[in-house]
This record gives sequence, C-alpha cells and structure tokens, in this order.
Amino acid sequence: MLLMGRPKRAAQAGYLYHVLNRANARMTIFETDEDYAAFERILSEAVERFEMRCSVIE
Repeated sequence: MLLMGRPKRAAQAGYLYHVLNRANARMTIFETDEDYAAFERILSEAVERFEMRCSVIE
C-alpha cells in the first residue's frame, strides 16, 4: 500500500486547534470497544507528554 503523508506542520504553543476524528463515507473508525479504549489511552498519554489541554464536544 502506498501512503502519501502530508508536509510537517509547526504547532505553536498558546493556539487553539480544531481536530476532528472521523472516517470517510461514515465508515466505522473503531471496530471494538478495545480499539476506542486504546485510542483514548494514546490520546491521554499525548496530552500529558506535550502538556496540552484537550476539550471534547459531542
């Protein structure tokens, strides 16, 4: 499979970033509850590591 990455972006401290987590054509992102739990764990680790705040809007 050929993957084409995006150019690196420089994130700056003190800015607000809007991040979406969705698939194309309304496809399922997480197949199991364990998949979603793993995503939450990785996100939590990133929040701590990079000292950022994370807000969720449903």
